[in-house]
Amino acid sequence: MAPEGLSRFYLSHGLSDRGKEIPVGATWMTREDRENEITDYIEFLDAVLDEATGESGGGIAPLTVLGFSQGAHTVCRWVAAGEAPVARVILWGAYLPHDFDLDRGPDRLASAELILVRGLLDEFISEEAHAAQEARIEELGIPFRTITHAGGHELDCAVLREIAGVPD
Repeated sequence: MAPEGLSRFYLSHGLSDRGKEIPVGATWMTREDRENEITDYIEFLDAVLDEATGESGGGIAPLTVLGFSQGAHTVCRWVAAGEAPVARVILWGAYLPHDFDLDRGPDRLASAELILVRGLLDEFISEEAHAAQEARIEELGIPFRTITHAGGHELDCAVLREIAGVPD
């Protein structure tokens, strides 16, 4: 399953560009009513998991969860808040949120394989910022590995297939 953010927005920056041809994006939250949005998306992701578990007869295999960009923060908050058996966490194009749950989060992430993925041309992540985030994760005692790709702030199909163990 691949749930996406519950909040929608126009991808065009012009105020008059709201025609049907203008693409709409999804985001997990905005700064408005932030705490309630976090609670809502954690409950939403729990409901998605419950539905998937019900469809599979009640059993659940260890999960791989991937969060891209703002979704990386969403994944971290959801994993830290929950009890789902998470085997692997992939944070792509972002890192732990600044308000990461330090009581539960480090243990939950340390019990899974943590993979950080970033594009070398990602306009949102400098080399210095990446190094600082790696240091933060190390300080929390969370093992991880980093994978890079030549692109920017985007998913790279070849890297995704490599992580998934799917041949080209």
